[in-house]
Amino acid sequence: MGLRIVYGRAGSGKSSFCYNEIRERASTDGNAGKAVPKLLLIVPEQFSLQAEKNLARITGASGIYRAEVLSFRRLAYRVFSEVGGVTRRHIDSAGKSMLLFRILDRLGSELKVFSRAALRKGFIESLSDAITEFKRYDIAPEALLEAASGTEDGSLLKDKLHDLSLVYSEFEKQLHQNYLDADDDLVELYKKLDLSTQYDGAEIWIDEFSGFTPQEYKVIGKLLVKAARVTICMCTDCLSDDPNDSAPMVFGPVRKTAEKLLRLAEHLGVHVEKPVRLDGVILRSRTDSTEASPADPAASAGPAASGRDRKVPDTGKKTSPSVATVSAGDPSKGVSVRFIDSEAIGHLERNFWKYPYSRYTKQTDDIHITASANPYSEVEDAARDILRICRDHGFRFRDIAVTMRNPDDYSSIIKSVFARYGIPYFLDGKRDIDGHPLIVFILSALEIFTGNWSYEAVFRYAKTGLLSIGRQDLDILENYVLANGIRGSMWTREDDWDYPVGYDERKEPSEREPVLLERINAARRELVAPLISFRAKTKGGARAVTFCTALYDLLCETGAAKRIEELSEMFADTGMLDRANEYRQVWNTVMDVFTQIVEVLGEETVGTERFSDILSVGFAGHKMGLIPPSLDQVLVGSMERARSHDIKALYILGANEGVLPGNLGGDSLLSDSDRDSLARAGLELPGNTQNRIREERFMIYMALATPSRYLRLSYPAADRDGRALRPSRVISEIKRIMPSVTVKSNVVEDPGSLPQPSAPEPVFDEMVSRLRRLYDGNRIHDGWKRIYGWFNGRPEWKDKCRAVLSGLDYTNQAKNLTKDRALKLYGNPVFTSVSRLETYAACPFSFFVKYGLKAKERKVFSFEQVDAGTFMHNIIDEFSRSLVKNGKSWRDIDEEWCRAEVSKLVDRYLSGKGRNVLGSSKRYLYLSDRLKRTVVKSLMLISKHIAAGSFEPSGYEVEFGQNGRYPEITIELPSGEMIKLTGRIDRIDTMKGEDGTYLRIIDYKSGSRALKLGDVYYGLQLQLITYMDAVLGQHIKAGSGSAEDDTAKDAGPAYGSTAGDTAKDGNGTYSPDENDERAGENGQDNGPEKLIPAGALYFRLSDPLIRCGRDSTEEEIEKAIMKELRMKGLVLADVKLIREMDKDIAGDSLIIPARINKDGSLGRSSAATEKQFRELCGHVRKLLGSIGKSILDGNVAVNPYKRQKMTACEYCVYSSVCQFDTAMRDNRYRYLADLDDDEVWRLIGGRNNGADDAAGHAAQDTAGSAVQDSPGQDAAERQAAGQDKQPVPVRDRRDSENGK
Repeated sequence: MGLRIVYGRAGSGKSSFCYNEIRERASTDGNAGKAVPKLLLIVPEQFSLQAEKNLARITGASGIYRAEVLSFRRLAYRVFSEVGGVTRRHIDSAGKSMLLFRILDRLGSELKVFSRAALRKGFIESLSDAITEFKRYDIAPEALLEAASGTEDGSLLKDKLHDLSLVYSEFEKQLHQNYLDADDDLVELYKKLDLSTQYDGAEIWIDEFSGFTPQEYKVIGKLLVKAARVTICMCTDCLSDDPNDSAPMVFGPVRKTAEKLLRLAEHLGVHVEKPVRLDGVILRSRTDSTEASPADPAASAGPAASGRDRKVPDTGKKTSPSVATVSAGDPSKGVSVRFIDSEAIGHLERNFWKYPYSRYTKQTDDIHITASANPYSEVEDAARDILRICRDHGFRFRDIAVTMRNPDDYSSIIKSVFARYGIPYFLDGKRDIDGHPLIVFILSALEIFTGNWSYEAVFRYAKTGLLSIGRQDLDILENYVLANGIRGSMWTREDDWDYPVGYDERKEPSEREPVLLERINAARRELVAPLISFRAKTKGGARAVTFCTALYDLLCETGAAKRIEELSEMFADTGMLDRANEYRQVWNTVMDVFTQIVEVLGEETVGTERFSDILSVGFAGHKMGLIPPSLDQVLVGSMERARSHDIKALYILGANEGVLPGNLGGDSLLSDSDRDSLARAGLELPGNTQNRIREERFMIYMALATPSRYLRLSYPAADRDGRALRPSRVISEIKRIMPSVTVKSNVVEDPGSLPQPSAPEPVFDEMVSRLRRLYDGNRIHDGWKRIYGWFNGRPEWKDKCRAVLSGLDYTNQAKNLTKDRALKLYGNPVFTSVSRLETYAACPFSFFVKYGLKAKERKVFSFEQVDAGTFMHNIIDEFSRSLVKNGKSWRDIDEEWCRAEVSKLVDRYLSGKGRNVLGSSKRYLYLSDRLKRTVVKSLMLISKHIAAGSFEPSGYEVEFGQNGRYPEITIELPSGEMIKLTGRIDRIDTMKGEDGTYLRIIDYKSGSRALKLGDVYYGLQLQLITYMDAVLGQHIKAGSGSAEDDTAKDAGPAYGSTAGDTAKDGNGTYSPDENDERAGENGQDNGPEKLIPAGALYFRLSDPLIRCGRDSTEEEIEKAIMKELRMKGLVLADVKLIREMDKDIAGDSLIIPARINKDGSLGRSSAATEKQFRELCGHVRKLLGSIGKSILDGNVAVNPYKRQKMTACEYCVYSSVCQFDTAMRDNRYRYLADLDDDEVWRLIGGRNNGADDAAGHAAQDTAGSAVQDSPGQDAAERQAAGQDKQPVPVRDRRDSENGK
């Protein structure tokens, strides 16, 4: 028995040394005809497949027959099969997770820290990892409890150790009743190796390990005693710490491992042979004529390979200067065996993180560093380079690995890009299965019952693609369920659904409705029947075996099991072998988890929710590993796993700071300080920050030394969200060692360049973008035209080329409608509302889609803010009318009576509307109670407002239109068409004065909204002023100059008209008579007084939260609420009139947006003179006419406005329809200047056609006259080009498209 350590740097031939010795032993012992000992090669689990391939290649049939390649765990299975120990079944990670969840659930209140953490995402996995760590480092539950007793009372660590010891102890107790944990395999192996004889006198090689766990050290100790010799290969340049060593930060962990092995051998009394150092060096003078082969012992191991115990002395000399510049072409220097074909990579391996180091001054193409714009372009650059080296340098795909430190961030991008470039690849590593359709199907089926048939659970279950219900039927069913708020027992009722198919606003059902209802109910029955059957078997709780059997029956009854099999066969037939394997594995995993949950829970009865939680934990704890379906594929995976393959070319992606080296925060349950405290207590655990830093450095060194011919590192300059990223310090280190290394940057695209030859599809895509640049008038390389000719000359691309040319003229701008079509679409006359015209002013295309095409969003049974506003409007209107009927005045009501009346009205609303949202659930009933309180407070505030002034309400919900109190606003266009505006005014207040009757328009709003004159000017906020206009009765033809000109007189009464003049009949003008109930109840006066605008105001319906001190009185609180809810808008600039609206005003009014100074003058207020009111109404009239003209002219341009940061697209639901994008050639915002009130009054008050200018901004077509910014054209250029014809102050904003 003996221990031999073979060591050397990466690429020095350690593995080849082992393979060659195995080949030598196999051939020599077999020829001698004597009893042959076993030959055993032990490698890490993830390296075993590649090690078997290498052994077969180097040793041939004799080596495979005589030698075994095992991991420690496989070795345990070999021993168990000989001496016993496999009677208990192994529990896998899923079963372990489920058992831990059950233990946490049971311990519950006994836990001090982890009592509520069981359902937290990732906690079970972290707990499982902690227990695995304890086992590997021989820490028993009792040791944790003892360590806790020695910890300071009240500390978090003490509570953690208490909980961990409880859980760990219970886990061991329950586990060993029926199962064997895979983490216990080495413990059992250690116990049973003494009984085994198959490895007595064996020769054992242990390779590819950088360290061992305590369990593995124990097994190695047994093997040292039983075997003839154990050879252990270590990647290091010396076996002990040397004060003169130049690379301690790389090989430190390996040297500590070597020291532990030597102490172990000494403790066991095992002979330690002289270590073998492998330089693996071939002199550069031989490389021109000699080609090293891994199968050649002399080439692979150098001089050390010729003698069993021979030690090759360390001849490496230390240089005194910190940096020594050495020519790479110096023939006296050697190169490691692995790097015989790449002098540069060999030099990097010898000098990386070494001080002092030697510079490599020769230009080389073997190492590349590339900067890309973002992760997607980084992967594309890598794909192009892979095709280049395969085409130009003879690489095979199997020779290439693409690695990264953060594979989760790159896997989806690699799948997409490599598929486009035609690169076969295999994503190495284990994958989560909780997003697979089968897993989603099972968990959603359980959630349907735990979530009371919620919409999300039902349609997550239905949309997995595993049901036989057609996709269109599912869509119809989903729309119906959303529109009618179906949930809970409504799904399981026996009779068919008969709720209306209310996809539009029609009151009468269409002929299609019975047919649709039949399809809906058929789809419902097919979806619900298997679920009801499952529920009948498990309702009220059941054993795990009952749940699992019922779930299996559900999979069969729904056809999901058959569908999984069909999909697997389809993927296999179409060559997608990885997908086929994935579906088969997931099905087998589900069956395994069912088996384990039955054994974990035993005869215990559980409810659906608890079973669902345990099953979710089981699925989350399972990782799926796939076998490469093809031999010639690019390996894609994490940096740690790339070492398990023979790699000639290595691509390292994402070489950014914080990623490489990685963020060492970790998610362990024990922090660094916790581990240090345990180490002081005699419980040594790995993984503190200092150790992880050393391991990270070693991992990076091993990755850089993995390829034999080509190394390429790349990093993105920004992440997916555009945030800047820094290159890794590894990049800086390589540049320092190799100042002439090839560095490229693809961050800034060169428009005049040609593509690197690659696959046709990506070149075609790039050609399309270049042709677009050419079409837009930019310069491109002439070679792109020849590339287009190449594609156009091939039948398979000809149609695509034709589509590309036609697509260059593509625009998302809709063609303007013809006059006839516009009239057919909107009618003549056009009946519309003010809010619709505001929509047009914001964006003509939005108006066209919403009101022309009548496109609607999917109807959802919910109660949104707009519904709350409508609800409160209705209740306030009903309350106001009840005041009149009951003969009460606003000044007389008290809060208690008001609350009772509102409660009656709301209850009547809830009971009289049939199925409505507010009465559909307890949540909405609570919301209705809150709305009651808001309405009551709003009504009491209205009462205070009215009591504080002289104005009295004269109408509620007053309509202007054909059947309203006031006539519709009729606008005759120059072409003869008519625009008729209708609407409803929430409240009209009046007050008779010496000069006439003053009118105050009140509009209720559930949100906080102010009247902005700039918005009025541009047509974005027309409602209040139009309502005022409707009551005043002004009729002006579109295109007329003012209220006083002759055209205005021909059109109808002007601002100075009397109420008697307005009350005409027979010409579309409504005149109330003495029997008109509304006129009577609202107190309309038909006398001939002059109508004078007193104010247009928004009243906010809200129950606001206010900030106040603890010592605030009720009066102060009430004052703060009134200030918060002060009406906003525009009032007449008349101090006397303002006092009539707020008799208690002193300084700032608490009712209206006005202020009276101490000297009695009008202070800072939102006020206008009577003349300004008239001018504003006239401006709005002209805007309405211009907008109406643009509508009937057929303008449907995608032309949203932008003012500062606000755009018409911000809340538009049709963005996916128009696809507005400033990157497109003809997509530009219509910029509106941020006008203050003085500018607005100047523009609409002067004779400069201000309304025409504003209308030009509100309703321009794509070639319209309004000023538009474009990135390369300033205001002076626009003016010189004759485009700057508008006097409207549209400020220069060139920051839109570029976000500057």
